[in-house]
Amino acid sequence: MSENVTTPLTSIKGPLDLTDSYKLCECCLNILESLKTHDLVSIDVSEHSSLADFMLIGTGTSSRHVIAIAEKLIEKLKELGARNLTLAGVESGEWVIVDCGPVIVHLMQEMVRERYQLDDLYRCLAAGQFSELADAS
Repeated sequence: MSENVTTPLTSIKGPLDLTDSYKLCECCLNILESLKTHDLVSIDVSEHSSLADFMLIGTGTSSRHVIAIAEKLIEKLKELGARNLTLAGVESGEWVIVDCGPVIVHLMQEMVRERYQLDDLYRCLAAGQFSELADAS
């Protein structure tokens, strides 16, 4: 299960309000859960990042699963009115990124997620612990 999910997907009606990054994040989390994404994490980086407000990280069981999750996420968001969604990494399916504007979704196979440890990186960023990030590199 993911952290911070409170709004069921069925309660979201009509065009998605892309100006509300919290609602977009909740919507993405609900869609990802419905697609059987494992180990979902939502990290609020809005205080220390100009790139996005939320980073979502999830794991798929195989490259095929990771790609299918990403493609279905985009399809469902478009049905809700989202536009200008960007998809990267579908060639290999090891690590696929869906850029939803204020929410960036990282979908990875377990081995890749363990290798890059984005969860730790973004948690440090969210906490403003920039010196820890520099020390780690």
